[in-house]
Amino acid sequence: MDVRDLVDAYCMLMTKGKMGSTYVICGDTMISIRNVIERLIKISQVDVTVKVDPKLFRPLDIIMQKPDSSKIRNEIGWRPKIPIEKSLKDLLDYWRERI
Repeated sequence: MDVRDLVDAYCMLMTKGKMGSTYVICGDTMISIRNVIERLIKISQVDVTVKVDPKLFRPLDIIMQKPDSSKIRNEIGWRPKIPIEKSLKDLLDYWRERI
């Protein structure tokens, strides 16, 4: 999820959230790190080889986690607006300008 959507959620919670309530702020879809890397490689137009070292996985790593943001969506009407492709492109552009 894009941090700009997160900040938007925090701002909405300050004015519309219920004091003392807990809200889960998350995106619409689950996406794997592999998929994020593949998308970033595609938009970067750089030839990259990704290697996974199974020895670096910990036995307690969470393979998949599906959070539920229905409470914040239903109570204050917040929804993420920025798609992952825009987040990745903006991030890539940011770093390309600085390097």
